[in-house]
Amino acid sequence: MEKNLNYIKLNPGWITGFSDGEASFSVSVSYSESSSTNYTFIPRYAIELKDTDLNVLYKIQDFFNGAGKIYLIKNKGHAVYVVSKIHDLHNIIIPHFVNYPLLTIKRIAFLFFKEIIYLMYNKEHLNIKGVNAIINSRLYMNKIVTVENLKDKIIHLPIKLAEINPLNVNDITVDWFVGFTDAEGCFFLNIRPNKKKTNFWVSPIFSIAQHSRDALLFDLLIEFLGGGFICKENNKDVVRYRAEKLSFIISTIIPLFDNNPLQSKKIKEFLDFSIACKLKNNKLHLTEEGLSKIKAIKNNMNTKRN
Repeated sequence: MEKNLNYIKLNPGWITGFSDGEASFSVSVSYSESSSTNYTFIPRYAIELKDTDLNVLYKIQDFFNGAGKIYLIKNKGHAVYVVSKIHDLHNIIIPHFVNYPLLTIKRIAFLFFKEIIYLMYNKEHLNIKGVNAIINSRLYMNKIVTVENLKDKIIHLPIKLAEINPLNVNDITVDWFVGFTDAEGCFFLNIRPNKKKTNFWVSPIFSIAQHSRDALLFDLLIEFLGGGFICKENNKDVVRYRAEKLSFIISTIIPLFDNNPLQSKKIKEFLDFSIACKLKNNKLHLTEEGLSKIKAIKNNMNTKRN
């Protein structure tokens, strides 16, 4: 796929919203006898997508002034954007998320990540005290020990993290929401026979799913959008926002994305979804021709798209 940057530069709010859904902040730790402290660290800000959205990664790299590299993972059909240089993380990535804060639970991992980057930027990883501080922050990032072969001399200490302000609806912006939807949103159509089997129910549904730890954020989404609901999942670790009332989708959801376009391949799903919603709004799903059009749209959306 060729690099195509013929577009308006991404909005910083979109970058944060998309990162809330797709990005990871990580620090790999390895024991190395060749290192003066016996430990080496590789911090990473990374976004991995299907290679059909490779151009989104180029857009993100361009937003961050060319920092980082993009790699193809051919055996998976994926591509990944990675920023690992301390200079770029300290001077480009960290300032962005300080100025445009993450809203999901990922913001906690970012705060630990930020502390590690500050330590490494100031060369603290070259002394054992700094090594201890970095490893402790790394362990607290994900609350599990993923580092193998750590020696007993590493002292695990409790970390005092800066206080996080509670979220409120004013923290959510349209740009953040569009980016978050590009990452985690789904547009789909449910078509099923009605009870009398004389016609079909057509139910357009817009949804966003996330880990249940972000339940508060999803409650705020309802307030931000002015509609929708949180649906219960069999998997208690998942929280899902849904909008399926046609009048709300027509009046709020569709205009929002018409005026603030999605940047990923998901825009194709939205455009088809929008057409189907308008057909139903005009009662055309009650006609054979209209229903046939909606079925054709559904059969070419999401995983069925050619």
